[in-house]
Amino acid sequence: MSERPAGQYGVSVVDVSLPPLRARLFYPTANSSVSALQAPWLPPSESFPHETITNVLRFANIPFASALAMPLHTVGTRTLPAAYGAPLLPSQTISELPVHIFSHGLGGSTGGYNHVCMELASCGHVVFAPEHSDGSAFLARVGGEEIGYARYNPLSHGPSELGFRRSQLRTRVTDLEQTLRNIQSLNSGEQSLQTLPGSPRAPSFVGRLNLENLHVCGHSFGGATVLAFAKKTRVNAVICLDAWLRSLLPEVRNLDVGAAKLLFVDQELSNMRESITARERLPRMSQRAICDAVLVEEATHNNASDFALRVPKWIAIAAGMTKRGSDPLLLLKRQGQVVLEFLHGDWREFRERIGNGDVPGIRLAPLGKARCLGSYNEVEADKPRAQAEVAAAE
Repeated sequence: MSERPAGQYGVSVVDVSLPPLRARLFYPTANSSVSALQAPWLPPSESFPHETITNVLRFANIPFASALAMPLHTVGTRTLPAAYGAPLLPSQTISELPVHIFSHGLGGSTGGYNHVCMELASCGHVVFAPEHSDGSAFLARVGGEEIGYARYNPLSHGPSELGFRRSQLRTRVTDLEQTLRNIQSLNSGEQSLQTLPGSPRAPSFVGRLNLENLHVCGHSFGGATVLAFAKKTRVNAVICLDAWLRSLLPEVRNLDVGAAKLLFVDQELSNMRESITARERLPRMSQRAICDAVLVEEATHNNASDFALRVPKWIAIAAGMTKRGSDPLLLLKRQGQVVLEFLHGDWREFRERIGNGDVPGIRLAPLGKARCLGSYNEVEADKPRAQAEVAAAE
């Protein structure tokens, strides 16, 4: 199975500065450009790749992370089925390109979701994937300062953790607001795009970005982030990949994404138990939106990231990035298929095909129940704890 994106255009990548954040930028290019310089799977950094790999392993609680990073040194040289710094798709093909902002999850990074971002770019989107400044990235550089992952005590679940996560959420939403301001300045020509050291020069986007056609997508904590962002900013579509809604629980009754289309893409083997109560309230809070949910069978929470494609399989399994015996590329392809159909296809017809069992590996998911690891009875038994946490936080 080829990793090449499903859309009709080639994809190019550059690594850029969107002050004060770093970001990875994906955009459509001519198919002939993909044979040019290939994009690396992780952005360049001062001591890349050893430092990057070490921090990924530390986040995943892999013992001897620094020592293991040495034999995995060559991981950083792996490339994507995308060009690095190729020309932007000519305006004669698409004059104004839809804009997509992607928000990574806890322990994610600007280079952790290449697959879904490439799928979007291959259909004509310009995708900005910023590295969040709240301590949720395994390692971020914000205005020249390194910010490591802010690990929260996993034994403490309740109002104190909600407060901690909500503080992070506010910072994350501010990051997306600043990213959008930068995008607006790039489109108007008030700001030029600065690439990171080691990245090729970026093309000009002046007058090419259709900011009336703005979409947002996020995985896990990024799903909560784009929901909160869409509450404050008008967007056309919101896509939540196995959204981690814990930080939204106290205010989810006030959630309103306006006229945006809203899609939840759940992972069957996820363990997002604390999102159950929030998901039960979401349909009532989003009555003006086209709201739907689907389930990717056999996928774990971390299968939304393409990390499992870039490292040896045993590392991906040990780090909880994929399940033994699964095909992470197939699961990513199914996720990408759903996202592209929602944005560009006939969703009603595609939804009927899912309901009839004609789309392999995809099922409809009820909006009122989170899909969790274990049986439905186990989920039901755990629901009182989630409800109690919501009541305490309110």
